[in-house]
Amino acid sequence: METVVTARVPATEFALSTTFEMLPDMEAAVDPIIESGDETATPVVRVRGGDRDALDDAFAADPSVECASPLSSQGAEDACSYRVDWSDDVYRVLNTLTAANGRILNIRGQQARWRFQLLYPRRENLLEAHEHWTEQGVTVDIERIHEADGRPSTDAGFTGT
Repeated sequence: METVVTARVPATEFALSTTFEMLPDMEAAVDPIIESGDETATPVVRVRGGDRDALDDAFAADPSVECASPLSSQGAEDACSYRVDWSDDVYRVLNTLTAANGRILNIRGQQARWRFQLLYPRRENLLEAHEHWTEQGVTVDIERIHEADGRPSTDAGFTGT
């Protein structure tokens, strides 16, 4: 049965660490990244907690951001969307998190950490992914594991974070 994992990764190991330092009240949501063949669409990041100029400055100073282009304001003065080209290090972490046929369902960041919801086809894929996270040195703190139908998952074969 498909397994859903909710996990946290520090911003220092993923993305926008400098931005979170400059704008500690910022919240971010990354729209799912869609791949088509060899092409990967540039993700859209929705942010709240800073005015446009402060966000522009923070993204420009952040080494995890290659380029950030503002798309729109979302009604509230402190909410905007950006198209973001990430650094290679960010894509490396995304590839690490989705090892063993994992899929990203949701990515949200605040207070210098990111929360991911990841979907794996089977529990065994999660176990394989966890080994890969460890091998690659990515700190992943598991908050919750459950079956795709919402039932809590048992500990069978999985210990630790």
